[in-house]
Amino acid sequence: MARRILNRRQLREAAEAAERRAAEKERDDEEEEEEEESEDVEDEEEAAAEDELDEDEEKPKKKSRKKAATGTSTRQKQRTAKTARMKVVWAVYSSNQTLEKTFEYSQKAEAEKYAAKLSAEKKSTYYVNPLRQPMT
Repeated sequence: MARRILNRRQLREAAEAAERRAAEKERDDEEEEEEEESEDVEDEEEAAAEDELDEDEEKPKKKSRKKAATGTSTRQKQRTAKTARMKVVWAVYSSNQTLEKTFEYSQKAEAEKYAAKLSAEKKSTYYVNPLRQPMT
């Protein structure tokens, strides 16, 4: 079964119509919010008039509302943090995981010899692990 060829112009018109409906709905929502705010202001004015009559009672604090953003807001692109380039070196650690010495990546044999030498001299365990460091 062959697939129907899409008419780009009709698709674009449908998309624009959907955008217009969304904008109209947004405007209607804003108008409703403004009406609610005006009703709240009228209620607050009535409450203030009653409070003036009753001087013994404290005045209620007015609630501030955030106004809706006008127009369309555009999102700014978030910049990705620059990651530092890393290099791998061989690190000789003691049994309590303290760093004894580091060797370049190409010097693994020297790092193993150094760990063996320390193990023989100090009679404790030393081992070699790769370690990532920022390039300098």
